[in-house]
Amino acid sequence: MLTKGLNQDYLNDSSLKVFFRSHWNFVFIVVISNETSTTCVDGKLEDDGLLRIQKFFNDIWHTHTLINVIMTFPVSCPNTYVIYDGKQKTNASLYDRTIKLVQPRSFTELFQYISDSGKELSEGYPLRAGMFNRFPTSITKCDKIHYYVPYNKDITDGFCGSDGLIMQDTLKYFKFNTIFSRDKNCDRYGYMNRVKGTVTGSLGCVINGKIDISFNSRFMVPYTDERFNYIYFISYDSLCAVLSIPEAHPLWYYPLNDLDLKSWLLILAIIFTVAVVTKILQSSKKDLKEKNSFKILFYDYFACMLLGFSLSRKSNHCILRGGCLCASIVFLAIYQGHINFRFTTLTRYPKIKTLQELYASNNVLYTSASVRDLLRPLENPNNTMQAAFLKKTKLHLPTDIGRLIQAMYRSKLMFCVILKIKDSVTLGRKTDVITEISLNYLSDNGTPLVYQVDQCFDSYYLSYISKFGFPFTKQLRIFIQRLLEAGLPNAYYRWTTQALGRTQKWTDQKVEPRTFSKITMQDQRIPFCLLLFGYIVATITFAFEKFR
Repeated sequence: MLTKGLNQDYLNDSSLKVFFRSHWNFVFIVVISNETSTTCVDGKLEDDGLLRIQKFFNDIWHTHTLINVIMTFPVSCPNTYVIYDGKQKTNASLYDRTIKLVQPRSFTELFQYISDSGKELSEGYPLRAGMFNRFPTSITKCDKIHYYVPYNKDITDGFCGSDGLIMQDTLKYFKFNTIFSRDKNCDRYGYMNRVKGTVTGSLGCVINGKIDISFNSRFMVPYTDERFNYIYFISYDSLCAVLSIPEAHPLWYYPLNDLDLKSWLLILAIIFTVAVVTKILQSSKKDLKEKNSFKILFYDYFACMLLGFSLSRKSNHCILRGGCLCASIVFLAIYQGHINFRFTTLTRYPKIKTLQELYASNNVLYTSASVRDLLRPLENPNNTMQAAFLKKTKLHLPTDIGRLIQAMYRSKLMFCVILKIKDSVTLGRKTDVITEISLNYLSDNGTPLVYQVDQCFDSYYLSYISKFGFPFTKQLRIFIQRLLEAGLPNAYYRWTTQALGRTQKWTDQKVEPRTFSKITMQDQRIPFCLLLFGYIVATITFAFEKFR
């Protein structure tokens, strides 16, 4: 830029804002007039002139936060450049910068001077940071974390977890003058309302300039607003549906649930085939006096194979009938083992494994507006069941349940809503859900109380955000990238879960031992009826064999 004096008005011109968007651009100011208020003697400026130039440079620093500013006087003081030098503390939150004169022998040497002047500017730079409580990435229960990694709660405002420990490394390295936000509007993620054009939560605080960086990792999703930057991804995770474990089958259901439909059809097909073969053999023997109908043969073999007795007094096909009697022994043994197993072990209704099964169920989605907003790009207009499922989404809880949920949520229980509201589903990060279940949602025998659907909605990178125009975003990206290459984010997450008491992953047991509890006559009605039926059949069979 060419100028005749030290006038900052032209720096406020709107046409130059495009060039000042990057704080690290090189700004050359060329003073072309020899009638300046400065005097140059042998390549040196007088003290009054230097003070005026330093004030001019500090005005630029405080107004535009430009890192690299170079001033030269080709007419009055050739081959002499004024650049930033060090830092000078003031009563203001942002320090002043000193200047110095250099006379480089080449442009390479000049750029080296400029590069050296831009080092360690982050030390003491005022940083307005935001972090809110979120399990398990940013928590305040940090009693045992020092066993795994050095931790200073004064640096992180009492937060630990993977996000808290990454923030600690960042603040220690850059040595910012950190001020943590106490704004209650910044204590959640927030979202962008496309209809009203409003932005809430920590996202809104960053966009509106209330905080410079939000250290709560969030999904990297595209937004229409460009007033913030993603720094660099630290990990990746998936957005999955979480439901309560299905209810256990009632006791009266077990005697009726011995074999599945395919097994029953196979048994009936075998009985039908044996009956057909017997009918063909009877038809081929012309001298056979007593020929039974196909219906009687089918009933006879059915009773013989499944119940262990024959309805017919005589039979000419002893091999087939004997085979059916042997099969009845095996079948009755399997049934007896099934009854013994079911009455000592809990079995549950099948879990939902795919999103299409979730859409077809009667479950209602309970979630926040910000998470619901993540599902909008995933909506398929051709999937009517998905549209109906998402249309039932509830962003607010019933009043009574809501008070209970809030009280439980303050106790760090994330998925209590699905345990209190029947046929409900919520959403969560896949890795965090596994950690939450292993720590807070296991029954007395170690089985989980909630589960997540195997097929997740989508996967995303996780990143922190900074406000647009924050001068050290590029340096933060490089630093976070180095942490990621060293594997520290994953290590911090693992150490946090171990410090919280999670030593190993829980296993999703297919069967659960039945707990001792009181039973009712209603629970025993099917076993009683079966036992009574057995007594009656045995008595009739005995009488039939005795008096025939």
